[in-house]
Amino acid sequence: MKYAVLALLLTSLPLATAQAQDYGSEIAKAKFLDPQHNGRPATEADTTLLASAGLKRVEKNYLNDCDEPATIHTVPLNLGSGLSDATAVFVSGSSACYGKAGYALSVLDNRGRILWNNAASAVAILPSTRDGVHNLSFYAPDSTRSVWHWNLSRHQYDRLMTVSTHS
Repeated sequence: MKYAVLALLLTSLPLATAQAQDYGSEIAKAKFLDPQHNGRPATEADTTLLASAGLKRVEKNYLNDCDEPATIHTVPLNLGSGLSDATAVFVSGSSACYGKAGYALSVLDNRGRILWNNAASAVAILPSTRDGVHNLSFYAPDSTRSVWHWNLSRHQYDRLMTVSTHS
């Protein structure tokens, strides 16, 4: 019995490694969307969306998590048949607030529900899918990229794996 379990583990190892290599290839070929090149400044029409992202408004300005004045950009995302109208909301901040990434990034569905939220400076929609929704990868200034896949029952993204971007 223990040999059968060992054999199963050994035969599944190459598959896991091949899958990690596939995600690495997807990330290497991916177009990362960032607020400077792909975003548009948030407008009054985005008020509900920005409130869903947890932003505080003081007069005509928004404040980030560290109560600093923030610049907000949005990027539309088509994540697949189940989430065709998602939006990435980028919130600027100091390195003391969001580290080297410089942004808090929230991915919201068309009803304002948070699907993913953390510090990152760009997002890539990967070709791989789960339950008809594309996997995502996020850019932060380090040598790894995380792959996140859709969790239908929780209506949010879960971390699948981390891929090294070293050559």
